[in-house]
Order: sequence, then C-alpha cells, then structure tokens
Amino acid sequence: MWMTLKDYLKLELRLTLHPKKIYIQHYAKGVKYLGAVIKPNRIYIANRTKGNFYQTITKINDVFKNREINKQKLQNSLSSINSYLGLMSQYKTYYLRKKILTNQITPIFWKFFKLEKRGDKYLKVILRYRLR
Repeated sequence: MWMTLKDYLKLELRLTLHPKKIYIQHYAKGVKYLGAVIKPNRIYIANRTKGNFYQTITKINDVFKNREINKQKLQNSLSSINSYLGLMSQYKTYYLRKKILTNQITPIFWKFFKLEKRGDKYLKVILRYRLR
C-alpha cells in the first residue's frame, strides 16, 4: 500500500506540513536549503546568498572609502567576510571567492587585512596587525 508524503510525516515522524507553505515542483529545479540549492548531481550556492555577500562587500568598501575605520568596524568586516567564506567553502565556489576577494574589495581594505591561503584556496581573511 502506498503512503503519501504527508501521511508518512504524520504517522512515522509526527510532523505536520503547513497547508499554505507547500510548493510542489520538479526535482530537477532543486531544493533551497541553508543558503544553497541542492540538485540531483550538485549543490550550488544560492543566488540570494551570493547577492548578500556582494552587498556586504559593498558596505565594507563604503566604510573604507569614507575613512570611517575603527576597531569595531574592522572586527565586523572581518567577521562578515569570514562567515561568507566559511559557508561558501562548503561548495564549489573557488572562482567566485577569488573574484570577490581580488576584484570587488577596495585596495584600502588590504592595508588592514590579508588572505590566509593554503595552496590556491582562499580560506579566510586575517588582520595584518593586532587591534589595540
């Protein structure tokens, strides 16, 4: 006897689906989950996540271009960039990370930070000098 997904979730896992939050689509379109799109043969970074990273870089560039640099803003910049790099390192995003870190960030940024690389992998951004 066949059981629907809704019945299986209710009987076996004691879960219910919200009736207005169900969206059925073909599996080839993928499933969005935790900042990624999962498809049958590959996992991609979601466009929204990529866009948010670009937006964060734009805000960081504005801080450095306007010379509004202080200890808190340096720490926030470091945390934001490393957070995105950590997420993106879980997927095949080498060229995207390289493009953003080498082309999108203002040169002033690199006076305060440097890249920690292992081989040709962009792992994280670290401070050049200790903050006081």
